[in-house]
Amino acid sequence: MAAAIQVFLDAAEAGEDLSVAQVWAEIERVVPRDEVAAALAAVLEFAPPPAEEEEDVWRAELVKRYPTVRPFLPILSEVISFGAVEPGQRIVDAVRRLPELVGRKSAPTR
Repeated sequence: MAAAIQVFLDAAEAGEDLSVAQVWAEIERVVPRDEVAAALAAVLEFAPPPAEEEEDVWRAELVKRYPTVRPFLPILSEVISFGAVEPGQRIVDAVRRLPELVGRKSAPTR
């Protein structure tokens, strides 16, 4: 899949007006179409695309449960020692700052 996407990105970067058929021809020079389809099926098995309606339901449920977890947010980062590799460190830092956000009408922007 990575090889196919790289061909697609290279074609887009070239700035030429290529047809879908031309791009597929270039992709198939690198990897057969059935392998691209199999790779896509594997990715979708592990990370299916979110259905917009399901996403809305999930967010609404999360908002309904906030009052339940709100009292625990100030002590969350004191009780649990969160850690992460470098790319996830921003998330850990945000969790540690949760107590500062409790009770605010809106979150600060950067």
